[in-house]
Amino acid sequence: MKPYALLFAGQGAQTPGMGLSVLTESPSLQAYFDQLQAAVPFSLTEVLKGDDGRLNQTRYTQPSLAVTSLLLYQQLKPFLPKQASAIAGFSLGEITALVASGILDTSSMLSLLNVRAEAMEQASLAQPGKMAAFIGASDEQLGQLLASVQEEGVLEIVNYNCPGQRVLSGKVEAIDKAVSLASQFGARRAIPLAVSGAFHSSLMQAAQFPLASILKTLTIHEPSIPHYFNKTGQIGHQETITDLLIEQVASPVLFETTLLNMANAGILTFIEIGPGSVLTGFVKKTLPDAQVISYNGIKDCDAVKELWK
Repeated sequence: MKPYALLFAGQGAQTPGMGLSVLTESPSLQAYFDQLQAAVPFSLTEVLKGDDGRLNQTRYTQPSLAVTSLLLYQQLKPFLPKQASAIAGFSLGEITALVASGILDTSSMLSLLNVRAEAMEQASLAQPGKMAAFIGASDEQLGQLLASVQEEGVLEIVNYNCPGQRVLSGKVEAIDKAVSLASQFGARRAIPLAVSGAFHSSLMQAAQFPLASILKTLTIHEPSIPHYFNKTGQIGHQETITDLLIEQVASPVLFETTLLNMANAGILTFIEIGPGSVLTGFVKKTLPDAQVISYNGIKDCDAVKELWK
């Protein structure tokens, strides 16, 4: 039976009402949801149902999205034929994936995530920033773009999503100018992202200190499934995981490298878990011969089963 990898969605994939349909489709997961709720310092149902904008505020987004992905994972597990051969997550998804790979138990992961979300929000308030996706420009062209706007402040390539797609992160003025100049440096499109800070840039360094503190209190296990980490695009091990998680918030996400390394290990089948299908698009652009499914609920079970026919 062919190997496969699980990919957990990152921040930006959130949508109002996400996760609640899982409880309707699979009422037996209500007890699991209640367990997750006990580790989250706000009402998940209120935030998921609400239209007050909290779902797009980092301190609410991250736990809400992680809980949604964990609910989907629990719903999906009975339909998987065997244990996954690898796991990865995109940014926030890397933290969610710590449960599936056995590195942290659910309560510890949510404790970490609550601190991470708060720390990133505070860093964003102290150092306001933005992010934008650039489509079609080469890394060399983006380097030239960065040089052309350096007087506006911090601006860095932070997400290496797939061939031809990179995300820049930095000061508000720097991002705005880079977006306005994008076409002059080879980009077909420049798309501002719906996030509340300059994530994965050096402007997030202050968020590393609270992460280091909480991680000292948690028990890190050796992964039971190979877990590929954002900072390196490679498999992490027990002795390096703490540093990888601390550094991740202020380091680029090497997702394209992660996918290529998985493919080199013989993995060409992927299941994305979480709302939306952003990572599915990255897989298709990076590995055109791969099979990939976005799992968003029970309606996708048949497509998952087809992967092994």
